[in-house]
Amino acid sequence: MASPRCWGCLTAELDRAGYRSIAPALPSSGSTPPKPDWSGDVEAIRKAVSDLVQEDDVVVVMRSFNLPGGAGQEELSIEGEDVKGVSYQDVDEETVAELAMHLRPQSLAPFWNTKTHAAWRDIPTTYVLCLKDKSTTVVAAQYLVGMARASGRHKIDNVIEVDAGHSPVHQQSRVDC
Repeated sequence: MASPRCWGCLTAELDRAGYRSIAPALPSSGSTPPKPDWSGDVEAIRKAVSDLVQEDDVVVVMRSFNLPGGAGQEELSIEGEDVKGVSYQDVDEETVAELAMHLRPQSLAPFWNTKTHAAWRDIPTTYVLCLKDKSTTVVAAQYLVGMARASGRHKIDNVIEVDAGHSPVHQQSRVDC
């Protein structure tokens, strides 16, 4: 899981554009022992958004948990060459090395918790579909978006396709949404 420092290039870009940005630390990322659920993560995000919404409109940027298909370990850890292959396949080696220093193990327990709310059902959502993502397939991502839309209760109003791997923000500084 990416630590807040892994969001540095995006927060810097947003700051340059005049937007206040924060990347909250998520308690389940790198915790020892692993957290049994993601309630702490939800609370950290809720607090950050609540503080910001008092000032202005808020845009929340989220990313995947980076799970390659079939992962079933108690704790997922991606190291060495796997970091580039799974998360940063189209990012230069120097940036990959810097980002890898700030990755943390992620407990898989939260994936099996009951979800209490899916924000994409109620909040306007843009899904960025990365056409060269090797951590999943384009077909799988399209299926998930299609199922969400077919549910009839969603606010996924925009799907944009980018010619990038799993982490487009590190490959190209701008993704126009």
